[in-house]
Amino acid sequence: MCEINNNVITFKEKDATNIIDLNNKIYTRENNDYLMEVNVKTKLFKITLKEKNNNFSAKLTKCSLINKDKIILKYQLDDEEKEIIIQIL
Repeated sequence: MCEINNNVITFKEKDATNIIDLNNKIYTRENNDYLMEVNVKTKLFKITLKEKNNNFSAKLTKCSLINKDKIILKYQLDDEEKEIIIQIL
């Protein structure tokens, strides 16, 4: 289940909160250990490790956000490719 408010989709998992800002094309995932952000417009990946307050950022090799009958966020950092799919019911 997710909440949609002003083109911002929030969905919670057991241990994390995920936010997709459709206007700004930013995906954020936060849990107790880290805060991660994928910016589709700038193709920038950022992560903050909370315990040590360490930050890391990198340019993504691929990044796209498709918004039709479902939202598909794809990004690639080095050789690792990730895909997040949200089905709109």
